[in-house]
This record gives sequence, structure tokens and C-alpha cells, in this order.
Amino acid sequence: MDDIQGYKQKLKLTLVLSLIFLFSQLIAWYLRNEEGLSIDGAQNVSYLYLNPMIHFLHLVGGIPFLIYLLLSANKRLQRPESALVFFSDPARKRRLFIISTYWHFVDILWVYLIVFFTINAFF
Repeated sequence: MDDIQGYKQKLKLTLVLSLIFLFSQLIAWYLRNEEGLSIDGAQNVSYLYLNPMIHFLHLVGGIPFLIYLLLSANKRLQRPESALVFFSDPARKRRLFIISTYWHFVDILWVYLIVFFTINAFF
């Protein structure tokens, strides 16, 4: 039997972390703007908005799919026999593979960007 609770917990964790990131990014943009670092200012300041904004949009695009998977899991995983069918359905496996690949790509890209900009800030 597949780990039903682990599956649901990971979906919830991904959703919560994504929403925390989105909210914290909105706060960061607000604080930057309050400091006079607006997007219509210097070109190098625009990068402070552009890179996180692209990541922000990727998260906004992926969140509806996470919510769909979570609602689907909550609805269809009530009984053990439905869990067996749920996790063995090829179409559902494909959807889960696609969404997990999408989120891992977004995560890896964000970690790369953090490392890239941190290293380049010192040189």
C-alpha cells in the first residue's frame, strides 16, 4: 500500500511553503519600494524585482494544480481499496509525475539563482 498520509502531507507542505514564499515576496517588494528601490528606477534595481517575479509567476501557475491534487486525494482516498486504485491509475501517475517534476524544477532553479546571486555579490 502506498503512503496515503505521506502523500497528503507532502502536498500540504508544498502548498504551505509556496504560499509562505509568495506572501514573503510581496512583503519584500513592498519594503524595497518603501526604501525607494522601485521597479521603474535604475536598471540594476529592476533585477531585484524581475527574477523573483518570474519565480512568483511560476508558483502562481503551479498552485492550482497542487490544490487540485490535494482535493482529489482528500476526496478519493477515504478507503484503502480506493487508495489502491488511486495510486495504480496510469493517468494519475502521469499527472503526479508532471506536477512533481514542475515543482522540483522550480525549486532547483530558485536554489541555483540564490547561489548564483550570492556568489556574484562578492565579485
